[in-house]
Amino acid sequence: MLSIALLGINLVATLVMCGVILFIHVVHYPMFDDWERENFHEIERRHQKLTSFVVGPLMAIEALTTVALFFLPPPDVPSVLPWLGLFCVCVWTAVTAGISVPIHEQLAKKGFDARLHRLLVRSNFWRLIAWWGHGIVCVIMAGLVSFARGTVS
Repeated sequence: MLSIALLGINLVATLVMCGVILFIHVVHYPMFDDWERENFHEIERRHQKLTSFVVGPLMAIEALTTVALFFLPPPDVPSVLPWLGLFCVCVWTAVTAGISVPIHEQLAKKGFDARLHRLLVRSNFWRLIAWWGHGIVCVIMAGLVSFARGTVS
């Protein structure tokens, strides 16, 4: 069934992004403060390019399959769960596009700025919450589908 396949793809993309965003929040962004100031803008540009290469496809897959699940929900899944999933994706998309990307662009142009760095870390907390919230929603949906199909006893 298409909706179950979509859920599987969505689950994998979302859970991988949960790990990525946790790593970014706990390890990577805090280390910006330790990067060489003289070449910070160059390091930041490289960070943007390489990070986009890794997360761009995952984010697109997650977003597209979330929208598809909203319109084609799996059987035995309460309608509130696709709504919650879509809400979470809208939150991380809005914060990414409206706050994170512009901050990264400013850091790449101007170099390190402590105020922008703090804003980046603080705003990333909302992306972390949204991704992990979506991860929980996906796990619940997958569990309900598996239980209903008798694949979990």
